[in-house]
Amino acid sequence: MRIAVISDIHEDIMNLRKTLDQIFQLDTDKIICLGDIVGFENKHYKFRETKSAQKCVHLLKEHSDIVTAGNHDLAATERLPCFMKKIGFPEKWNTISMDEKEKTYKNKFFLYKDETENDLNESDKEFIKNLPSWKILETDAMNMLISHFIYPDINGNLTTFNTGKKSFYKHFEWMEKLDVNISFVGHTHIEGVGIVRKNSFKTHDFGIYSLKAEPQIILCPSIAKGKFKNGFVLFDSNNMKLEVISL
Repeated sequence: MRIAVISDIHEDIMNLRKTLDQIFQLDTDKIICLGDIVGFENKHYKFRETKSAQKCVHLLKEHSDIVTAGNHDLAATERLPCFMKKIGFPEKWNTISMDEKEKTYKNKFFLYKDETENDLNESDKEFIKNLPSWKILETDAMNMLISHFIYPDINGNLTTFNTGKKSFYKHFEWMEKLDVNISFVGHTHIEGVGIVRKNSFKTHDFGIYSLKAEPQIILCPSIAKGKFKNGFVLFDSNNMKLEVISL
């Protein structure tokens, strides 16, 4: 099965259209989105005049086979994260004032205070509210785990992340429990791709790579045009080829 994986759109409808145009030229069986459809901040992105969360949602509803929820998607619809107790996320988050959030949680969780208003309608919000936090894609060759980020912070709510290999141990344990071989995550806006194995974490530029037959986590690039180079991933589960394609 040939799978196109996109992530971190952040309302960039122009780059989403560009990405889908490229994917449509490829021989793909499924299109997967790892989340963060919404969430625009002027300090990170320069496409304010063209941004549209609504148009991004509509394109994904039409063309994606699996879409999972990222931290910005949760914030836009006042959803609480999956495994919230394991990351210490307060149950009363949506009733806490911004002043209190800044005082107590500024250095632990994203606050989203600088995000601009989006153009989601009620139907769009309902779509995002119902997105799964994670999903397993079953193929003849293997099972794959789809989520915005790694366990237990699979929605990506924590502000800090250590890129050392120990940071991925809990996610590998979760993968083993779920009986999955490969996990696709986004969130980091990495340039190129990150390939994480149990004993190593390596970053690579855009290109074609042969994956080994062992548990591994693939960190995918972002779609949203910011300070990082953008792109998407094409994975063939039959021959274990991973193509990281730039926009």
